[in-house]
Amino acid sequence: MIEDFNTWLISSKHVSPESFIAWDYSPLLWSKVTDENHWFWVNFIPSREVQNDYGVDKKNCTTMCTDNAIETSIKQKIWKEINISDRHVSVISWNTHNGNYVHYPIEAIMRLWFVREDEYPESYKYTPPTWAEYYQELPSDIPPKAILCLDDYEFNREFIYPSDNPENLYNRLSESPIGVTVRYASDANTETILNPSGTQNHNVLIVGAKYKEYWIIYDSYSWQKWLSTLKRYHWNYPFGSALRIHIKLKKDISTYMFKENYPYLLVEGNEQKLGFFLDGRMVVDQDWSKILVQSSSRLKRYEPAIPVKLNDWNSVPHVSLKGETVN
Repeated sequence: MIEDFNTWLISSKHVSPESFIAWDYSPLLWSKVTDENHWFWVNFIPSREVQNDYGVDKKNCTTMCTDNAIETSIKQKIWKEINISDRHVSVISWNTHNGNYVHYPIEAIMRLWFVREDEYPESYKYTPPTWAEYYQELPSDIPPKAILCLDDYEFNREFIYPSDNPENLYNRLSESPIGVTVRYASDANTETILNPSGTQNHNVLIVGAKYKEYWIIYDSYSWQKWLSTLKRYHWNYPFGSALRIHIKLKKDISTYMFKENYPYLLVEGNEQKLGFFLDGRMVVDQDWSKILVQSSSRLKRYEPAIPVKLNDWNSVPHVSLKGETVN
């Protein structure tokens, strides 16, 4: 992350109608869609991805924070998880060894759009890529694929100022997840309330909060790949730049796409149910521990259950662990 962009933006003459600031210059319209009683955005964070997998740090926290913000917001809107290619956005936003400005990735998406992870993947399974390999020039067939998302989404961005005012951030968090700059803290214990001092050098996404106690952030960096990327920062931590993504859906794209082997939790209706999706069917059992064990063993890791609405839950056949049809 390149430092002090918020200072540059606010103190200089570069503020313009294109550099929207919440409830001041901004013409963007927002509405409150969640609150602390509903855990804000925690139930909608995307599947875990980190910037330093296989021991290689791509220095693309700004890209991953941006993509996580978009994926989280869209999941809340349509109850469907999308997976943006972090590699593609890192390339088109000119990411460097020193990181990037927090606004570059979303502005790159606004100009050049994005592709899915399966369309331009990390491109390695066993051998970590070199920096040059990861950031090589895009293949010629990728940009035309990115244009296709023009039909589905319209993006914009907005700075929140002052970014170190916790009451202001808390109120805005009901409207969207918020990308903020922090001093990186390596402690991956989700119960520890962090308050690191020093120059801010990392971009993370605020997805929840406990009023006047702590913020819940979704971090793209994990010093151990099996540890949580959810952390807590102190309520009065002085965040730097605060940027959020405005998303407008241009058409109905709400057909739910289940992920193979992942656990799902029914959150509508008279009864909560848990299942995991396998071969086009939802596998269910009254003993939830069996479902979680089956899902974890197939994924080779633990994943929290993804919330799903009743219509989507009922859109696929249900079977028992023995494969028998369940009504």
